[in-house]
Amino acid sequence: MTNTIQEAQSMSDGSEVSVGVTVERVTHRTTRASGKGYVVLLVSDHTGAIEVAVTGYLFLRNRGTYAVGKFLLVVGVVRGEEKPRIVASSLEGVAA
Repeated sequence: MTNTIQEAQSMSDGSEVSVGVTVERVTHRTTRASGKGYVVLLVSDHTGAIEVAVTGYLFLRNRGTYAVGKFLLVVGVVRGEEKPRIVASSLEGVAA
């Protein structure tokens, strides 16, 4: 079962979530400690927008998947209470 972004934002820290979204913005970043790259995606659906962190092997394996305008199925864990975001454990491109 997939969730809406509005539902994901109301879930408690550590909750598993699955959302169908459109990528609105891609921000490439580098960790200070290790110098490894990751991205933060701003994604949206008809209920709102949320940030998704894509790190590690998932970041390397899915480079072409997270372009602006792409449709994705994101599975991950909600992190944060004040300003929730999703830490992705799986990304899958979805045909429009």
